[in-house]
Amino acid sequence: MARDPLAILLRVRRAALDQARRALAECLAAEAIAAKALTKAEADIVQERAMAASLDADDSAVEAFGAWLRIALERVDQARASHERITAETARARAIVALAQGSLEVAQTAFDQKATDEREARQRREQLNLDEAVQTRQVRARTYER
Repeated sequence: MARDPLAILLRVRRAALDQARRALAECLAAEAIAAKALTKAEADIVQERAMAASLDADDSAVEAFGAWLRIALERVDQARASHERITAETARARAIVALAQGSLEVAQTAFDQKATDEREARQRREQLNLDEAVQTRQVRARTYER
């Protein structure tokens, strides 16, 4: 028996949607990690600034903060760039999920329409067979009446 191309297409579209959803989940997880890293890098600066600005800190603490700040700002910039890159990847993954969902819906609609057409054709054939059976009985009944 020949395999139904629409059924195969439907399976392929479902698999593509599942794969796209998995990729989106991975992107969302990576985005959460990147957001946490960015938040931590920024919070470290705020914490170190507060310690350097405290009344208990001496000039060496302020100087150490100044030297450390350049490195910390680079970390923040790297974390921000990483977060932005991953956010863009997540947006791309969302678009791919939307496209995969749309493709699946189109394939499902075509599959459903084909099934409906086949069911209606089968019902027409059955009705035609019933009509022919009734006509045959009527002809036989008239033949026996004579």
